[in-house]
Formats: sequence, C-alpha cells, structure tokens
Amino acid sequence: MSLTGMGLKGQWQVWVNFTHGCKSVVCDWVVAQYCSVKHF
Repeated sequence: MSLTGMGLKGQWQVWVNFTHGCKSVVCDWVVAQYCSVKHF
C-alpha cells in the first residue's frame, strides 16, 4: 500500500468518527428536547 493511500484512509476514518460523534450529539440533544417537551 502506498503512503498516500494510508494517509487518505486515515483521514477518512477520522472524518467518519467525527461525523458519527456529531450525529450522536445531535441525536442526544433532539431526544432530550423531545423528552422535555413531552414531559411538560
């Protein structure tokens, strides 16, 4: 494997982890908002 391929794959992995983390945070926030609205 070439060094460039490894670098690109590493960046892609970081990007996927980053977006996954953001989605988790957004989902948690939406659920929290929905639950708080539902309770009151």
